[in-house]
Amino acid sequence: MERTATSARADARDEHNHAVREELPGLFQKMAGLKVKRFESLNNTKVGIRIGAIPAKGEVWADIVEPINAKPIAWYFDRKKHYSGAPAITEHPFGRGRVYYFGTSPGPLGIFLLFRRILKDAGLDPTFRGPGIEVLKRKGRDGRPNEIILNHTGRAWYVKGQRLEPYGVRILGVS
Repeated sequence: MERTATSARADARDEHNHAVREELPGLFQKMAGLKVKRFESLNNTKVGIRIGAIPAKGEVWADIVEPINAKPIAWYFDRKKHYSGAPAITEHPFGRGRVYYFGTSPGPLGIFLLFRRILKDAGLDPTFRGPGIEVLKRKGRDGRPNEIILNHTGRAWYVKGQRLEPYGVRILGVS
């Protein structure tokens, strides 16, 4: 099953950078299964959101969406905002897959929670090893599996019992 994600301000401008006349998200409206009736630029502030029962933050922008067929998976939850309780992020079946609409840019915790859900819904089994840690699975020339662990941070991490230096790489199971 295919997955597609689109976000706030999608289809707000055409190829000549002119504002579109259609109600947002314009051409994506049928795919996303929603309409954007109002929006707010957050500038340097943040807005509270809830992903299930877990509080997180939205940044940069806040589309206040009205689902047509889409199902909300995160809501604005901020008593300072008139749109508190409105959907912030939705999912909608489309074709052979799903479209996820992000009405705001989630902070790190929100991204982690949402993409873990999206990946699990896609039948993948994501494993979190730490912020900035990436684990790749590849096959060697002989067909045996290898794991390549990359540290994209400036601090040392222990991953699978191995010390990984800042910006280091470790290959396990080399064939």
